[in-house]
Amino acid sequence: MLFHALNQSAGMYPNKEAIIVGNKRITYTDLLQDVKILTTRLRSFGIDALEHVAMVIPNMPEFIISYYALSSLHAISLPLDPQVKAAELVFYLHDNQVRFILTAAEQ
Repeated sequence: MLFHALNQSAGMYPNKEAIIVGNKRITYTDLLQDVKILTTRLRSFGIDALEHVAMVIPNMPEFIISYYALSSLHAISLPLDPQVKAAELVFYLHDNQVRFILTAAEQ
């Protein structure tokens, strides 16, 4: 349902800005394209419907792209604070039976 809404928005407002972070602006068309690319990559790693996936990504466009991509696969997203302590992270991963973790590359 969430991915469907993005698809509709991209169709109705292709050049309108969907995400603005500082000087970076992402249109609905670009966002949808990024989501489709990531969806394909995630599927190639074996992520499918009802798969538990942790998202340890700060507040950045990649978080939104990842969330939509996982939604399009009907996977179960577990957003986690990147600042969480290692012991807490391990607890959440085990408690939620997470098999995959998405994270942002260090800059």
